[in-house]
Amino acid sequence: MPQKITTRVLQNRAQRLVDAQNMRDLSPMLRTDSVRLATMAADPKYREYQIPKKTPGTFRQIEDPDDHLKKAQRHLNAHLQALYYQIRHPAAYGFVTCPTDDHAPRNILSNATRHLGAQWLLNVDMQDFFHLIKEKHVADFFATPQLNFKKLTAKRLAALCCYKGRLPMGAPTSPAISNFIAYPLDVALQDFADDRGWTYTRYADDLSFSSLGVPITRDEVPDIAAIVVAHDLKLNPAKSKLFGPDASEKSVTGLVLGPEGVALSQAYVQNLQDGIAKLSSVLDTRYLMPSGRKKNTLWVTEMEQRIRGRVEFAKSILPEDDTLRIQLEMAYADALDPPKTYGQVSWMDLGYDFFTA
Repeated sequence: MPQKITTRVLQNRAQRLVDAQNMRDLSPMLRTDSVRLATMAADPKYREYQIPKKTPGTFRQIEDPDDHLKKAQRHLNAHLQALYYQIRHPAAYGFVTCPTDDHAPRNILSNATRHLGAQWLLNVDMQDFFHLIKEKHVADFFATPQLNFKKLTAKRLAALCCYKGRLPMGAPTSPAISNFIAYPLDVALQDFADDRGWTYTRYADDLSFSSLGVPITRDEVPDIAAIVVAHDLKLNPAKSKLFGPDASEKSVTGLVLGPEGVALSQAYVQNLQDGIAKLSSVLDTRYLMPSGRKKNTLWVTEMEQRIRGRVEFAKSILPEDDTLRIQLEMAYADALDPPKTYGQVSWMDLGYDFFTA
């Protein structure tokens, strides 16, 4: 049975990481012998591929570590997350673990909730967030008094967590490490916001500033950019959005700030409903074809996993008794049910767009 994650468990994990002095101490924590750790650090293996972004024609580069490396990174990540939880910055909401006895969890919903009722809202994004965090930055982090690893161990740990000289987009350790690296940035941006009477939060690479009464203008963006650059990161100039008091709808990380609380955007709901309908048609076709009933098809499984993830996200935002949540849950459950009768059908009847829902 998986261990119940409580604040006490996190404290113990964090202390074990702080007490470790070298790779030999870390080996049992990472469930990998020290020789293999050294070998993987010297030559990390990754599989690279691209996934499409929301903007048509653009792609996100993913670097997926091999199974042995990923296993070690996952165990290290559990201890890094535990340590970050102890010192987490008040403005950081992304990639923060949530123990069962934490009554104020940090997540995408609580991040957006901080900005409810704001008259002015400014969202700006950082560009290439993980890739701009270099291996040297990661080695310096492992050598800080917080962890106090000796130089050689810090360099090996950095090599274990980096690829091509920077944080990879796909390693389990990248999110937690990015939060540690961004801590001084959070301090600087919090001071910047406090000086102006604003609220500041960061969800991964998304920075949000809001105000109940003090106006926010685009003239502030260059000052924010200068602070970000001073911490060896940069903003994406094409992705900043300012909402004023007259805006019909304000949003943070894709969530709508409504008069009754945080809500899903209409576009997200519509895309999810369309995706469930497509999934239903694809699964019906799989069951209707004799070959489909005998074995799973990889792309169908991947499609089902994508839709399941979107449904779970919707459930994390909507209250349990919300009508839309209930409708989405029922529609998804119906989509998974096999048809009651079998007949002849062809995959060609579906069309290409069913494969890319």
